[in-house]
Amino acid sequence: LEYSSKWPKFIIIHSTSELQLNSGDLNYDTPKPQISSLQKVVYQLTNSTELPYNFILERINNDYQIIVCRPILTYAPYADMNETYLKSIHIGVLGDLNKQQVNSRLYSVLAHRLVCPLMRLFNIHTDKIVLHNQISNNPECDCPGENFNIEKFRTIIHAHLKFISVSR
Repeated sequence: LEYSSKWPKFIIIHSTSELQLNSGDLNYDTPKPQISSLQKVVYQLTNSTELPYNFILERINNDYQIIVCRPILTYAPYADMNETYLKSIHIGVLGDLNKQQVNSRLYSVLAHRLVCPLMRLFNIHTDKIVLHNQISNNPECDCPGENFNIEKFRTIIHAHLKFISVSR
């Protein structure tokens, strides 16, 4: 892993469907965690155990859980992003958000448990929360999927940040 000496400037939202897994590789509709299955499949594809995300949001049973995948200050390799986004935090949502609906609970958990604390810790503004497809050099990139509404997510982030003040 290669580490950055600078704080992250962006938070980039992905879905694991960008890894172009076969439809039978993971079962998204199960109460059992799928992260170990994802790691096995990624290893088979890339010969590396490293996932390209700092965190993954996975639905386990009836709620969403945050899973740490790689240290925050490590570079995540994305050939379709320019250097501006090299020092970023990458969050993957386990699933295919072109096929799966994104419910309010997913947005809320993602904002409350992960994105808002990271924003406060690293002083990242809401306009620096971006989707992979918004910054990709590949015009065919649709990650994280058409069902992820960035404006709705930013509204939820603002609502969470309004209630919490932190002094440094």
